[in-house]
Amino acid sequence: MYADNMSIVLVLNRLTSMALAFLLGLSLRLLSLHQVAFLLIPFLIVTDAPSIFLVNIALMPLALLLLVISALIYGGKRFFKLLRA
Repeated sequence: MYADNMSIVLVLNRLTSMALAFLLGLSLRLLSLHQVAFLLIPFLIVTDAPSIFLVNIALMPLALLLLVISALIYGGKRFFKLLRA
């Protein structure tokens, strides 16, 4: 029973790590900072500690907020570029 629960936690950990890496990667891509993504994303993926799952869940709203802010900055840059043309 414990092994099954442990494997579920590890699967959830990997899924949340991948979701968090995707959100951070998308945010960095919108800001044209995707070259520095290799500094952040490996720390999220290469871990098997079950407690990291809770950290990933806690960081998810921050990653979404970063994505929204990145989209606003990206949209603002394009909007002002259109105004200048």
